[in-house]
Amino acid sequence: MQKYDVALSFAGEDREHANELAKLLEAGGYSCFYDENELANLWGKNLYDYLSSVYKDRARYCVMFLSKHYEQKLWTNYERQNAQARAFKENKENREYILPVRLDDTEIPGIPPRYRSDSKGITLGVMPTLNHLLLNLMESVHYLSDRFLFDCLQKMVFL
Repeated sequence: MQKYDVALSFAGEDREHANELAKLLEAGGYSCFYDENELANLWGKNLYDYLSSVYKDRARYCVMFLSKHYEQKLWTNYERQNAQARAFKENKENREYILPVRLDDTEIPGIPPRYRSDSKGITLGVMPTLNHLLLNLMESVHYLSDRFLFDCLQKMVFL
């Protein structure tokens, strides 16, 4: 049962990017799993089971903000592994689930090379313009059935 249009996965050090996307998605009427908006709901829950469910079963897409901080955290790696389990299962259906956004060039286990900045991947801070980022994102997920995530990213400004 899907509850969220998008689940955001990010390290605390990269919260500013996730927060911006969460605000845009919510303003557009899309449901978004963003930890700060779920604090009351998360209170007392077994996070190991709950986050597994969110990233494996309850979101339409998972946007990962990948960075050196992301690679080092236990919880982000747990989120990534659950999202990858879902993506592996859905790969048979030829549908993208994980939408990675690279904040630096850190290698993340299981993220295909096509998402690395040195092979036309998505890299914030390295790309010269936001439009370049968006074009690369759309190239990576060219068969999205709708444009809501693209429209939200188009409104974002990464410093």
